[in-house]
Amino acid sequence: MNIFDIKYIAFEWQNYQMSWLELLGTIFGFWAVWLSGKEKISSWLLGIINVILFFLLFYQLQLYSDMLLQIFFFITNIYGYFAWSKKKENHSFDLPITNISNRQMLLYSIIIVCGTIFGGKFIVLLPEILPSIFKLPSAFPFADTFVLFGSIIAQLLLTRKKIENWLLWILVDITACIIYYQKGAILLTLEFFIFIVIATFGYINWRNRMKIQ
Repeated sequence: MNIFDIKYIAFEWQNYQMSWLELLGTIFGFWAVWLSGKEKISSWLLGIINVILFFLLFYQLQLYSDMLLQIFFFITNIYGYFAWSKKKENHSFDLPITNISNRQMLLYSIIIVCGTIFGGKFIVLLPEILPSIFKLPSAFPFADTFVLFGSIIAQLLLTRKKIENWLLWILVDITACIIYYQKGAILLTLEFFIFIVIATFGYINWRNRMKIQ
């Protein structure tokens, strides 16, 4: 069996078979998000490992929007690492924590709503467009696409250290919890529930750091 196959089981608990792919992806994902909340630059490196594992996992779970999202995450993890590593002459971080403007908030909201509607319709058609690759219909195409576009905006805000990223992550993670529970991915559901807690912690921690700044 291949460790990157969801049929390669690490352990079984109460009739739930935990694959190595889901287990390792969850561990690295949890670790990366925890370090992000603490404003640690190493979170981006662990995030790269996480998105590679989750790309393979979501493909096999037929969550194609989540699968495509990992490509974006891979790119932004690399960008986030270099953006956070830029320093001034006094060796302090060059990127302070800030707020987004009302205009930006409106723009991002429109992008998420329109992206969810039109992106969801496209995901529904994927098995017809590329039947050799997407052999099964997408599960929860619109909710999954909301997670995709919400995560894209939240990730971009995170790379620029905009504090609102944590509020959007909370909404995205709640949606993801529901999707993964319906798909029977118990550990993923638990992980994203913990992500909600971490995002709340991240928001509070960043808000306190803004006051110090």
